[in-house]
Amino acid sequence: MNIVAIKNRDKLLDALEFTKLHHKADINVIKLCDKLLYINESSAIFGIIAENEHGTIVGSLLLIKQGFLVLEKNEMAIFNMSSWVILKDYRGVLALQMLSFTLKLLKNSCITNFTPNLSVIKILQAFKFSNLNAKRIVIPNFLSFPFYLIEYSQVKISFSSIDEINTRIHPWSRKFSSDNDAIFLTINLGKDKVVLGGVVGVNSKRLFGFNFNISYFSIYWISDDFLFSKMANKTIFVIRRFLKVNYLTISTISDYYSRLGFVKNENFFIYNNPNFIIDPIGSEIFL
Repeated sequence: MNIVAIKNRDKLLDALEFTKLHHKADINVIKLCDKLLYINESSAIFGIIAENEHGTIVGSLLLIKQGFLVLEKNEMAIFNMSSWVILKDYRGVLALQMLSFTLKLLKNSCITNFTPNLSVIKILQAFKFSNLNAKRIVIPNFLSFPFYLIEYSQVKISFSSIDEINTRIHPWSRKFSSDNDAIFLTINLGKDKVVLGGVVGVNSKRLFGFNFNISYFSIYWISDDFLFSKMANKTIFVIRRFLKVNYLTISTISDYYSRLGFVKNENFFIYNNPNFIIDPIGSEIFL
């Protein structure tokens, strides 16, 4: 079995085609390839693949550059494990080999996994990954009432451009491409200012013979999570009205957001974390 890092466009395209075929993912391979090349440009590592003795891909794991930590003037990159696919006949030992290879490849980086299934969770725990004890907060329309009417009237929201966001981000951090469905909002409340990144979507449900479309805004990136946690209860209603959506969601480890809506516990794991809190915000943004 040959396990290698994905370091060029051709290998990445092969991995994405494999993922699309065997993960039954509805993705635009070329478009996603270009996004990953852009996001991971500074690292030149896009994932790993496993090939059998015939050179056929039997396993693939994408690695998405999530950001960085600053440790005493040194910077530690953060990578998120995504879309891990192994053919059924090769599962078991190969999964352990691929994860071991990944840990060595990224030995100086922090590694996260925010979408593991139950079988992957057992493997992560065996390799000493820690559970972040994160949660997804769902904030529906009726829970975002403006109790703070004075502050509510002072909230100002505007769209931010991709270029404007990228100029604020350290070269090692995530970049955002201009050809995606990202929405960036600048929120001002008095002297406080934060930028949110997220995606607007629609959940379609059919009940009693009727179709219902429920719109939402999923927040995946926040420029200052601590500051927004203080502003949230005064701004969420305005955000919802500004975007004309029915509810908002936030994936976070902050207990503060739990007061704002319904809580769903998530299995978010992290490896090689030097006592730093890594929030899931920003892990899978707009891919």
